[in-house]
Amino acid sequence: MRIRHLEIKRFRGIKELKWCVDGDIVCLIGPGDSTKTTILDAIELALSPRWNIPFDDTDFYDADTSEPIIIRVTVGDLPEEFKSDAKYGLEARGWSPSGELHDEPKHEDEMVLTIQLRVEGSLEQSWAVVNGRNPEGKHITAKDREKLGCARLGDYLDRHFSWSRGSILSRLTGEADSLSGILAEASRAARNALSEVPPEKLTSLRQAAIQAKESGKVVGVAPTSEYKPHLDVQAVSVGVGALSLHDGEVPLRRAGLGTRRLLAVAMQRGVAKASGLTLIDEIEHGLEPHRIRRLIRVLSAKDEENTCPNVMMTTHSPIVLAELDAQKLRVVRHNQGKTKVLPVPQELQSIIR
Repeated sequence: MRIRHLEIKRFRGIKELKWCVDGDIVCLIGPGDSTKTTILDAIELALSPRWNIPFDDTDFYDADTSEPIIIRVTVGDLPEEFKSDAKYGLEARGWSPSGELHDEPKHEDEMVLTIQLRVEGSLEQSWAVVNGRNPEGKHITAKDREKLGCARLGDYLDRHFSWSRGSILSRLTGEADSLSGILAEASRAARNALSEVPPEKLTSLRQAAIQAKESGKVVGVAPTSEYKPHLDVQAVSVGVGALSLHDGEVPLRRAGLGTRRLLAVAMQRGVAKASGLTLIDEIEHGLEPHRIRRLIRVLSAKDEENTCPNVMMTTHSPIVLAELDAQKLRVVRHNQGKTKVLPVPQELQSIIR
């Protein structure tokens, strides 16, 4: 999956943005409050595998809820199943080699889909594949959005080290059905483990169960067999968020920030290959200069098929700028709600370094 075009209307600090996204690796630079992070947020939300996202009035531009938030992400390099008429083929658009979007695809155009997230003033949200022929669009499910492989590595990257919905680990695992079976077995094992705890270790809990039995007698309620403390499988089932990656006996979320960010990027690179999108906010955060340089070089390296991974990042670090080619940099400018993303001419490479 590759982003070809991005359109944002009335989302947080952005009243309007239209951007033709070119390049496998794009680094957004600019002063604080120029809406760099907002751009990443918009892409993440539009491609999110979650079926419900907590929005509030402050997510609307100038907190004005009279008009909806609109985020449209046009993506190419699609999964084959998305191209069939039974899926989203009838909603397909064309992306020309010169960077133009056509509602009626032409012979030389790449087949693309425009995924729209719409948030009403009531905070009701909807996702659809839209085009000029069908502005209302066709609903795209959370499961299908997950197949696009968008991963955000920012303040909440720890979720990628657990088997939660949309996490990198879940995508590495593969089939969701097999994971559900594993988690069910883990729940049963937890119940069996509690049964083997010696009674003297649960004295206070067992005493409470006895008191409950005696209290029940007063009102004519008696146990069928015996009241005892035990695990309720449904109430304390081992869910996808509870099963996480460990280094020995220690959860990986306890590792240093730099280590976690590097590992998350490496995992995403392994699972996405050339078909996923990695969003990284302030790529230098938590990393020493030598680690920043190594990470940039790894992200820029091509795979066996001579293809670069699809990465969009932000930075305030001169070290990142020195490592990247000028053609990978985009300057974000913001004025009275209108955001523009401008390329950096290649002839400025020596000045940047």
